[in-house]
Amino acid sequence: MRRTLQIVVVIFSLLGLFIFHHRTTYKKAGSRIENCLLCHGDTPSPDKNHDVRAIGCSSCHLGNPYAVDKSMAHENMVLNPASYPFVEKTCGKSNCHPDQVKRVKNSIMATNRGIINTLRYQWGEVESTFDTLDIYSIKNTSMSPAISHYRKFCSTCHIWKKLHDLPGEIGSRGGGCIDCHLEKKHGHNGLTVKIRSRQCIKCHNRSARTGLSYRGIFESEGYGTPFYRGRPNRKRKLSGGRFFRRLLPDIHYEYGLECIDCHTSRGLMGDGSSHYHVEDQVEISCQDCHDPIFEEVSDGDSAMILASLNGLKLEAGDSVAITRKSHFPLYNVHLKDGDVLLIRKIDGKVIPIVKMSQSAYHRISGHEQLSCQACHSAWVPQCYGCHDIYRKSVKQLDKISYKRTWGKWEERRSYLRYEHPVLMRRPDGKVYPAAPGCQVYLTALDKNGRVDSSATHFAMAFFDPHTTRRAVRSCQDCHLNPKTVGLGSGSIRIEGKSIEFTPIYDAERSELKIPLESVIDTAGRQIQRVSRENARFFSLTEIKKIFTVGYCIQCHRNYEDGIYKSFRKSFKDFEKGLCPAGR
Repeated sequence: MRRTLQIVVVIFSLLGLFIFHHRTTYKKAGSRIENCLLCHGDTPSPDKNHDVRAIGCSSCHLGNPYAVDKSMAHENMVLNPASYPFVEKTCGKSNCHPDQVKRVKNSIMATNRGIINTLRYQWGEVESTFDTLDIYSIKNTSMSPAISHYRKFCSTCHIWKKLHDLPGEIGSRGGGCIDCHLEKKHGHNGLTVKIRSRQCIKCHNRSARTGLSYRGIFESEGYGTPFYRGRPNRKRKLSGGRFFRRLLPDIHYEYGLECIDCHTSRGLMGDGSSHYHVEDQVEISCQDCHDPIFEEVSDGDSAMILASLNGLKLEAGDSVAITRKSHFPLYNVHLKDGDVLLIRKIDGKVIPIVKMSQSAYHRISGHEQLSCQACHSAWVPQCYGCHDIYRKSVKQLDKISYKRTWGKWEERRSYLRYEHPVLMRRPDGKVYPAAPGCQVYLTALDKNGRVDSSATHFAMAFFDPHTTRRAVRSCQDCHLNPKTVGLGSGSIRIEGKSIEFTPIYDAERSELKIPLESVIDTAGRQIQRVSRENARFFSLTEIKKIFTVGYCIQCHRNYEDGIYKSFRKSFKDFEKGLCPAGR
């Protein structure tokens, strides 16, 4: 009996110690038990919406919030909650951001579907760019030249890439949600919805290079011109040792607009659907701000919520612009006393918006086919003739598997230009600037360094170069320039139904077969691929019409000139010997 009593006393003593210990180590964050704060109580909050005192540590980083032992507390802990393997258990939880995570997982920046399948289409491996291969399924796909090139050369610009996996700029990309939303990559603080353009530019300075051209930076030739004191200009270098020169920046950049001032959250993070191309996901158009449609704001609607999250103030009854594509609110574009105003999302500064002009040059018959970018893009970065060398006997890092495997890619470029971009028609018929996207001379070398095979893949792509200016290209640059219409740099002569074109560059004698700038020949045949189905270059009939207007422009330089009110009739009169000048 006495022994039993001793056992009971010991048990109750131990229980008392446990209760005492529990009470002295018990910690809460809001209504949560969060013993993590016993050690990490001084950790700064990422931002005001992720206050450590309210949500603790484990709601984001997982682990065991009830434990007081370090090893037990850190079991199954996640260092980066926003990374792909964990995001649905952390950021995407039902009471956090499930809708946003779902949208991001299907977004172009996450799937890379556009890059992967356009490359395969341009290299002749698939019949359509509307293929479902993406970053999630490419791991289990058999290797082909295009897939190998992507995995070893192009796959470092998707948001699920591991953060700090490689040195330099490449290592700064990726990490999931924090690829955009964490400005300080070292340290705990820095989550923000006020995303500065530098976050975008760390990826968007290759390929189309819109992050560079927006700031007026043109990636120039590899030999460092213009020279500085007689030597290559080493002071002007981009990541990867690329040289650059300064040109006119986008006018929106001059007004201090960051990328997020125009691009919407749906356009960047996706709308939940799996799009194939970036233009399908992008929400905005120039007209949305410069010829806006407005809606009144109501209490609790999406415009009000988005504005408050970004620190901007909206009141019920205010008028905000909406996108034509999906009627998504541009909550920082307001109508006030008849004026259209843009409020910069970073600092709240008000910028007046110039409304789209109804002047004659916008109303001339035929100009309704032009996109704003066709005329208002000051210049377009154009990279002609990449020479890709594939060495079968050399290993290279596969940036999907993170293993060094046989086959190494090297890229050597031909020449870069920014003047007189080609124009072409998008699938919707609108005329848009175009640039190489891309032109590849492919040479595969065997284990002895001898040429095993070779191929040529030439393609052009339409895109917005983000070099918008109020001033436009001259009329002659479109209506009398053979490069603009797709024939290339040179001289053109139109006689009846035939077109004679003499290129500046003698491609035949250089064994290139075609000038790199030429996308069609004088018979109207397409000699370069287009990166989108149903997009096309101008036909010979269209080129003749364009140049016919060009001949008249030499004398009839005023947009209000009577001949442009009905150009077809005016030209018929001209053929009869009746010049309708001034009519």
